[in-house]
Amino acid sequence: MNKHILVTGSRGFIGRRIEGGKPFKGDVSDYTSLYMQTENVTGIVHLAAKGNEIDCQLYLKKTIEANLLGVLNVLEIALERKLWVLFISTYQIRKETFYGLSKLMGEELCRLYEKKGVNVAILRLPIVYGENDKQYKVVTKFINQLKNGIEPTIMDLNMFQFLYVDDAAKIIEREANVLDCKFGNMHSLCDLRDGIKKCLQTEGTKDDR
Repeated sequence: MNKHILVTGSRGFIGRRIEGGKPFKGDVSDYTSLYMQTENVTGIVHLAAKGNEIDCQLYLKKTIEANLLGVLNVLEIALERKLWVLFISTYQIRKETFYGLSKLMGEELCRLYEKKGVNVAILRLPIVYGENDKQYKVVTKFINQLKNGIEPTIMDLNMFQFLYVDDAAKIIEREANVLDCKFGNMHSLCDLRDGIKKCLQTEGTKDDR
């Protein structure tokens, strides 16, 4: 990923697996710090958020600062500096939790700023799992229980999608590259012409047979 793309939450579960980019250092609720680190960047991948549902319920003020004020700061700076934004959301917006609500409100802020002219995309991830995940997360919890001969108790019979963390990082990198117009290799029109000629010559050779 382009080094001119700022990545918030770069030390988190998904963020530390993203290759390239410019890691944001600090607290996204600190507007000045965030503004200074957006110098000479083309876009922002916004991953930083409080994700522990229990902590979100217990520490509402910190959750609002991280999950709402943080995205608001990102969008305000993107509007002023003319940057694109990739907002990483979650399937949990469908759940009646403060974390899910905070992400849903983050999505709505993105849509509001899109109307103001910010090039913003929302990437809603399913259940992301992998090595070094939090112990309370469902996949890690089930693995640990089954390893210890404990049958997991299942109360929720709904269907879910699961995504390995390395694959989640690659999807984010790909989406960021698309927004940054850096998806795939760069080619000139001469390259295009020569490539078409080569393909046509190959087809002609096959037809002669």
